[in-house]
This record gives sequence, C-alpha cells and structure tokens, in this order.
Amino acid sequence: MSETSIVKSSCLSRGFHIETVRRSLQKLECKERVCKNDLKIEGNAAIVCKNNTQWSKLPKCKRNYCMKKKLPEILLYSGDCATVIPGKRCLLECKEGGQLFGPNFIVCIFGFMWTQLPTCSCPVPNLSDDLITIEDCTKKGIGEKCHLKCKEHMSLVSDNFIVCQNNTHWSHVPKCKNFPCLELYLPKYLSFKEDSSLKYPGEHCQLKCTAGGTLISSHRVTCIKGKTWTKLPKCTCPSPILRNELISIGKCSTKLIGQRCRVKCKLDQSFSNIKYILCKNNAQWSLLPKCKPHRCTLPKLPKTLIYADKCSLLPGEACFVQCKEGGKLIGSNKIFCYNIKEWSNFPRCTCPLSLLTKDLSTTERCNRKTVGEKCHVTCRQFFRLVGKGFIVCKKIPVGVHRHNVER
Repeated sequence: MSETSIVKSSCLSRGFHIETVRRSLQKLECKERVCKNDLKIEGNAAIVCKNNTQWSKLPKCKRNYCMKKKLPEILLYSGDCATVIPGKRCLLECKEGGQLFGPNFIVCIFGFMWTQLPTCSCPVPNLSDDLITIEDCTKKGIGEKCHLKCKEHMSLVSDNFIVCQNNTHWSHVPKCKNFPCLELYLPKYLSFKEDSSLKYPGEHCQLKCTAGGTLISSHRVTCIKGKTWTKLPKCTCPSPILRNELISIGKCSTKLIGQRCRVKCKLDQSFSNIKYILCKNNAQWSLLPKCKPHRCTLPKLPKTLIYADKCSLLPGEACFVQCKEGGKLIGSNKIFCYNIKEWSNFPRCTCPLSLLTKDLSTTERCNRKTVGEKCHVTCRQFFRLVGKGFIVCKKIPVGVHRHNVER
C-alpha cells in the first residue's frame, strides 16, 4: 500500500472528510474540510506525519453552538443560553421588572449573529405614601416621563414627573410637603372667631358675621393647598333696630347683602322718603327712613265762623272756632280731624244781640236765634210799630234793619 493510501485510511478512520493529502521529503500532511454531522473542529484542522511515522495529535469535533450574546444591563436571560444551536431561541426578561417591548426571546442565526434585542419599560415606580401617579407608568420607555401628584392637602417640592432612565431606573422621585395657606383676607362682613394666622391644608378657620347676622352655609373655611381656601360663606344682615314709629314687613334677618327689607310707619304716619332699608356690603342696614304724621287739610269754614287760635292739623286733634259776628256757638267750640280730609261737624252761630233803637224792644231772647230764625220786637209806650214786628237772623249778619216807629 502506498504512503498516500495509508494517510487517507488513517484520516478517514478518525471521522474526517479528506480534503487533500500532500507528500514532501520532510513530512506528510492530512487536511480535512469539515467535521461530519455539522460538527465543528476544535484546534488545528491539519494533522502531520512526524519523523517517527506517527501522526500529530488529532483535532476534536464539537457541536456547532452559537456564541452566547452579551446583553445590555437592562436585560437578563430567563434560562440557560450557553448551548444554543442556530435556529433556537433564548428567553429574556427585564432586569428591573419592567415590560418587554418586542418578543421575549432572541434567535441564534449563526455564531455571533442573533435576532434583534427587545427593549424594556421602567417598572412600577416605588413611590412614597403621599404620592400617586396620574397615568399608567408601567408602559413608559427609556426617556419618557411619568406624571405624579401629591395626595390631598400636599404640594410637590420639585417637578411633577419622573423620567425612565437608560438603565430602566426611574429618576429621583420628588417629595410632597405641607405648605401653610397664605393668610386669608376677609371682607368687612366677616371676621375670625379664633387665631387663623397659620393654617395647613386640611385645617379650618372658624368665622362669624361681623355685624351679628347669620352665616349662610358653612361656619368655617378650609385650607386646601397653597393659596387656596374653600369658598367664603355669606352673611345676612341682623334684625334691624327700628324706632317706635316703624315696623318691618317680612323677616329682615334673612336678607343678604344687596337685598331690601320693606318697612312701614305705624298709625296715621307717612314716609318722608324711601320705604325700605338696604342690607349694605358690610352686612349692616342703611339709614332708617323717617316717618312723619299725616296732617289734616285745613277745612274751609262757613262764613259765620273763624278760627279762635292756631290750628293743629294732626289727626285726632282739634281746632278751636268762634262766631265771626260775635254770636254764640250752638254746639262745640272745637272741630276734630278724623283723618286727612274728614273733620267733625261745624257748630252753628246765633245772631248777635241786635242794636235796637231806644223806641224798640224785643219780646223774646234774640241772642239764641240762628240763621233764618225770627226775633220779635215791639214799640215802647206811646209808639206804634210801622212794618213787620220781627227781625230775621241772616246768613251773613250785617247789622240790624231799623224799623220805623210812629207816635
């Protein structure tokens, strides 16, 4: 058997496909192309026939495994990926517990070549008890923000968000703090029942109506956050203190600022101006209207009467009258005012005692004769009456009609 045949036989017996056999004066080499069954050669692919006619150490055939891919710091292998052959996959997971964007595996193509790696979201942020998220933070990728807010009555000290960083850790989480509300300035109609100079969110201030009215809605305001307070209550005006001549129409103590309460005068009196009081901006009432008595209209007297004195025109009071020509009054010497235009009946007047001539004398008392009545006269001794034997009391006394007397 030739040397070449011996070399070929020796190579084939060791599981190699022979590529070439070359002879030289010094040595013989056996070169193989590949291992059988897709195996991979480990070591030198050639064997050498040494001087002692023995072959150098044979290389080994190993399985053709993919090189394990080095992962970024955000990813972990979720199983053993040391012996993966081409076409097989390795399972992955996020190191910090976030969600995978893409498939949860990579596939070995050949050697160092793998399919594209997925990326990770940041995990659920670890927040303090006084912080809450206002959106879903579990799907935020690298560089994205997750917005936060403080729980009731607290305020953020810095930014209102955290950022998902390159290592899928969240950036520094802001803190919440209680800031006192700004001092509350009250309108004139309200005042504090206690010291309210420093109040924190959630704390209250007790209020009262400055003028003594009633608070509408809550008796307190609450510090909410920063500059914010709950809505101030409203005040009614207190019950007005009315003078004796005034009475209210309706309940004035329920009237709010800007509203009116109607009042009226007692008895027969009237207003000199307005007929209401107004609840002003300080929850106090406007000036009270004044009442003035109704005055009677001075009546026109009959021509037989005149006023005896200054006349009071107040209802219920009286005016004094007297007879204009000096006669006597029949009836009262007063007329009373019942209301503005109504008076009591006028008295009547008698005719005054007539001035008779010395030849005449009356046969009756003439000083009680009223208008239209007659007073009889007669002549003295030795005289005879010429004309009628009486005189008449006229409506407008103008003196005595003289009678002629004959002897």
